[in-house]
Amino acid sequence: IPTTVTSIEKWAFFDCQKLTSLVIPTTVRSIGEGAFANCKAITSIVIPKGITKIEDSTFMNCEALTSIAIPNTVTNIGESAFSLCSALKSFTFPDNNSITSIEEKTFLAAGLTSITIPNTVKSIGNNAFAECPALKSVTLKGGTPPTINIDSWPGTFSDTPLNAIYVPANSVETYKKADGWNKFADKIQAIK
Repeated sequence: IPTTVTSIEKWAFFDCQKLTSLVIPTTVRSIGEGAFANCKAITSIVIPKGITKIEDSTFMNCEALTSIAIPNTVTNIGESAFSLCSALKSFTFPDNNSITSIEEKTFLAAGLTSITIPNTVKSIGNNAFAECPALKSVTLKGGTPPTINIDSWPGTFSDTPLNAIYVPANSVETYKKADGWNKFADKIQAIK
């Protein structure tokens, strides 16, 4: 992508089956919805500083995607942004971020084995981590439990093999009693 480009439009690279890597220049300030969806061969992407939102479905079904670097300028990650990314085993939220919510289906059926959710997150949407076949642990950095939905099918963490939910030591009881989280009381424990 040339440095004269400032925006990647909606669905711009949709279904580019042979696209394996990409360098997005720092001149790019926005990446549209579904821009890289269904790019099944892409393995890694670095999002440049200055991008503030990962739009809905941006990397949906990028099944070979193993790593993605997101700058701390990102404040919102849209619905289904990384859903069906089966090779994405880990995801790191940027340090000093201001992301306040994880939207619906953000990581639906992704290959995550664990995830650490920053203390800035106040809500986690329905299906956000549902059907992640390898997700065994979730670490939450915030002392106040984010709101979650587990009462309706499939719920935030449904069909995942969660073994442990780690939270700050002084918040274990708060999480165990919080709406939604109380259904995972036997898995909630202090961060090691």
